[in-house]
Amino acid sequence: MIPPSAVDCLRWRDFVAALDGNVNTASGSTISDNFVTTEAAYIRKESVKLLSQSDNLTLSYDGGTTRGHESVYTVHATIPSTRDAHLLDGNEASGVSHTAEHLCSVLNKHLREIGPENFSCIVSDNAGNTRAARTLIEQEYPWIISLQDACHHQSNAAKDIGQLLYFQLCISKMKSISTHFHTSTFAARHLSALCVTHNVSENIVAVGNTRFVSHFYAARSVLNCLPLILQLISSEVLDLSLVIDHFTVELRQLCTILEPFPRSIKCLESSHSTPADVYLFWLAIIARLHELFKHNSTINGAGLPKEVMKEITGIVNGRHQEMFQNPVYLAGFFLDIHLTSDHDLRRLLPAYTLAGTYLVRLLGRLYNKTQTLRPFHTTQAGKISKRHSTASFSRSRVGLAHSRSVLPVLRQTVNTGKILFLCHPQIS
Repeated sequence: MIPPSAVDCLRWRDFVAALDGNVNTASGSTISDNFVTTEAAYIRKESVKLLSQSDNLTLSYDGGTTRGHESVYTVHATIPSTRDAHLLDGNEASGVSHTAEHLCSVLNKHLREIGPENFSCIVSDNAGNTRAARTLIEQEYPWIISLQDACHHQSNAAKDIGQLLYFQLCISKMKSISTHFHTSTFAARHLSALCVTHNVSENIVAVGNTRFVSHFYAARSVLNCLPLILQLISSEVLDLSLVIDHFTVELRQLCTILEPFPRSIKCLESSHSTPADVYLFWLAIIARLHELFKHNSTINGAGLPKEVMKEITGIVNGRHQEMFQNPVYLAGFFLDIHLTSDHDLRRLLPAYTLAGTYLVRLLGRLYNKTQTLRPFHTTQAGKISKRHSTASFSRSRVGLAHSRSVLPVLRQTVNTGKILFLCHPQIS
């Protein structure tokens, strides 16, 4: 990005004068203080106008820290038909405690500006304050579905596995190798030359704090470059003492176990992801780990000790349980048009009834949604009538196969509504 101050450079002015002597260039301060701010205000106004005319919007927000140690929360709204994300706010509040109430006030301002009835979903990571803010929004607007970011959650599951005692020595050596090649220009240059010669596409990757599953990408890069590093050591180009008795085996085990998570995250980062995809890719992760553990002692397995496999199983089961306490993912999975059935699935799949019960409750929320009145907060007579309407829905404990008339509405709300997995640009 070229800073506005570049137009104050004498060479730039000489360049413009050479093109057309009648042109007077604006100063950098004029561009930054007037032109940029005016254009930004116009773009935001047009975004709000477009969002106000759309339905089933998704509101997402995430926090970050700038290089100047300023805390910024970015807020986006996504249109499901085009999957375009519109930046609504970059709220800088470094001097304010980021409580759930503070975040809720920031989000509520944008909801009211666009119209809360236009939103179907709100997404964030699962930190204490962001989770509580989602809950407050859902209480205020019951038809808005509160979801935690699936990519963050899967990345945290992989992080928990990487923190197991069994992998600590391996990760410590991996970080030492990564640090050496990122601090020594001599070593990095020779390794880069060998990577080109041997068609190794990826050099050493550092372990980062913001990238999803960074341990996997770092481990994979070290594993791919390890033969080249050993070649540099044996040819005395590098003076290193690298003990690789169990390091290579443990590094390969770490990559094998973590690999399903970055593959899933890569898919879920797509702008076309739905709640059904979240459930489907979690099933894929579990199936892959089950296959590795089933063939653990063979060439197709991971070769891990039984105690480590138990620890990994406990981590994955715990994260799975935490993620799918909300039945919306299961409901979205059953509403996927590629997985529909004309049979009475209540007999075949007990979870089908759970999904149906949730969708009936969700339909009650949608039924009570109005553009002018807050649901369940009207006059006393209004409370009674609305409560009876919701109760009539909740008593209809029917399977989805017998509720075909409401399926298009629910499919549009649950699976068409875009879930933005917070792939926000880096703040600099």
